[in-house]
Amino acid sequence: MDPSEVSVCWVTCPKELTEKLAKELVETEIVACVNAIPQVTSYFKWKGEMCSEKEDLLMIKTLTKNVPLVIETVKANHTYDSPEIITSKLDGGIPSYLSWVKESCTKS
Repeated sequence: MDPSEVSVCWVTCPKELTEKLAKELVETEIVACVNAIPQVTSYFKWKGEMCSEKEDLLMIKTLTKNVPLVIETVKANHTYDSPEIITSKLDGGIPSYLSWVKESCTKS
């Protein structure tokens, strides 16, 4: 399998949204796995003001063709006006893991 068929998406969200969003993505089989990294601190400017927030960071593994579905699902369930959703295609990985991701993502 070509590693670029798999992508990783990173999403930050409030702690109270983490479980709901992770389960929604996995249960609908849009993604294979969501790692929830608790309590990262994000520093940013919003509307000209310096801000910092305690957030969870979701590391989401999915098929590259499913990235638009991930973005749509996150935007529909997120509490932020402009949620952080960034993605990257893989350029390598253990073939057995990449195959598992492909087999796990049945919705596309």
